[in-house]
Amino acid sequence: MKYTTLLLLAISLLSISTFSQPDTTNTHKTGWIIKSGERNFTFKALNSAFNNAGVAQLNNRVFGYSIGIASRSITKHTYGTATLSYLSANNHEMQPQTLSSSIDIMELALNYHFALNNSPKLLVIPYVGYGVGYGSMLIINNDQNATFAQSVTNLTQNDGFKKRYNMEHLYAFANIGLGLERGIRIACYQLFIGFSSGYQLTTKSGWGYPDLPSIRHGGLEWRLSVRVEPNFRTKYD
Repeated sequence: MKYTTLLLLAISLLSISTFSQPDTTNTHKTGWIIKSGERNFTFKALNSAFNNAGVAQLNNRVFGYSIGIASRSITKHTYGTATLSYLSANNHEMQPQTLSSSIDIMELALNYHFALNNSPKLLVIPYVGYGVGYGSMLIINNDQNATFAQSVTNLTQNDGFKKRYNMEHLYAFANIGLGLERGIRIACYQLFIGFSSGYQLTTKSGWGYPDLPSIRHGGLEWRLSVRVEPNFRTKYD
């Protein structure tokens, strides 16, 4: 249900971009943005509980990607973004446990970026933002002792099992950071290729079990981004 809520909000935001029409007298330009990168989580307490239960520990380095819309003010050299992000935490390699773990996270964020300079070649852009997120954890039995011949003798029974645990509630977050962007004109589009690094603060979210610690989803992060907008000239360009 919470995943559905985030998706409906994201679709509503994307529809604004879809039905917007270019206006040569407008001071704003609307486009799209995609990002990919990593965030450094802290799973120490959760991994300790996993170790006690015989579950493989999670890697603190979490990969993710985002897609959304961006609206840029031509006169003020600022832009805002609304993005939907997916992040996935997986196990360290070469662990002996037969129970593996992973966490899937979706976040909906609003961010405000403001350029410190007006150079068309390289923009220095601090940003601040906030949003909400939700996630679930998957535990899988990876016991592969059965051979293929033994497995096909009983097709109604799985060789392993899996179970998903959902967070008790949505969590809120705020982030701050600094980015660099390089603008490039290609045909009728303006591309901004960027790199950013920052920090995200979050509230805690639990799993509904007293022996399973709540976690925060924040930490240091870095991202590569590509922002695209139609290159319809206005009197402010």
